[in-house]
Amino acid sequence: MTDDNRSLKTAEMLMGMALALLDQQGGEEKSACHLQHALDTLRRVEPMKEGDELDPAILARFGWNDASQHD
Repeated sequence: MTDDNRSLKTAEMLMGMALALLDQQGGEEKSACHLQHALDTLRRVEPMKEGDELDPAILARFGWNDASQHD
């Protein structure tokens, strides 16, 4: 593993840990969103497209029954 790859893996691990801590603490949604975006970019996760579904467990955390309530 090159130093660059090791640094990226370390950054990914630390961002994941920070995101988990923010999720547990609550009240830091903006910071958590920025961290999630950084992780998705690093991991090259494709953005959601029309027709994609959100995990019902995530919606429940916000008190939503389905995504159509907040278009």
